[in-house]
Amino acid sequence: MDRFGPPSALTLHEVPVPRPGPQEVLIAIDTAGVGSWDASIRDGSWRKPGRTRFPLVPGVDGSGVVVARGARVRHVHIGDRVHAYEFGNRQGGFYAEFAAAHAMRLVRMRDGAIKWNLLTDLAPAMAIALRPPDTGETSALLAEGPEASLGVALTRDITQRAITTAGAATTAWIVARPTGRAVRTRTIALAALVGCQLGQTLAVGGTDRAVIASSIGSAAVLVGVIQTPGVSQFFGCTPLGPVGWGIAGFAAGAATFAARVSTAQGKLRAYLSAGRANALAG
Repeated sequence: MDRFGPPSALTLHEVPVPRPGPQEVLIAIDTAGVGSWDASIRDGSWRKPGRTRFPLVPGVDGSGVVVARGARVRHVHIGDRVHAYEFGNRQGGFYAEFAAAHAMRLVRMRDGAIKWNLLTDLAPAMAIALRPPDTGETSALLAEGPEASLGVALTRDITQRAITTAGAATTAWIVARPTGRAVRTRTIALAALVGCQLGQTLAVGGTDRAVIASSIGSAAVLVGVIQTPGVSQFFGCTPLGPVGWGIAGFAAGAATFAARVSTAQGKLRAYLSAGRANALAG
């Protein structure tokens, strides 16, 4: 962009390839993130203090392959697939072929994550999608309309699920890190992440038999894959003992419970607000 403004302010430019600093990596971008905040960056309402230097390359996050790294970067290597985020990087954002990012603001991506999603998430997700909504749920959706159900409410639910799942994995990683090897820590965090996803799915599905059966089946697959030597290593994991499973179960359960409490509080606030509005209207 040469100026802040409407979508038409976004134009193609040829700019120099960023040069990573001592603690940065250079990423060949294949996927750039697009969020609601990008519009605020584009029109200038959300920016870092000080004078903005143009041309400005927007984009707060993206994924790709590391093609260069600074002299002080140790835990990331050339050829690693990573996801990174940066806001206000002096050399531009992720709407480009290449972007520089601080090594502490990225994570390495593993192909095993996609395999895990197929193994443990596909069946419960299909069960949730195919289950018939109850009468109250249908009436609520019709009353809200697509703008409400698929707008702010959907964004809120997605955000809450992402925060809850990340919280479970992060908690498990922090607790497990001092207790063993890095591969064990990663496995415990993965088990907590998948367990939290399944817990949230069960919470949404309620007493639906297909949801319960698919979630239990996915949990069995998770345990079976992690505990089977050879198969576990193929997925970048290691078999766990009672302590490891205990850490994963605690982190998943605590995060799921916290999410349910937060959801209940939100519904209570909405109910009370609606009651006050009706009282004032009456």
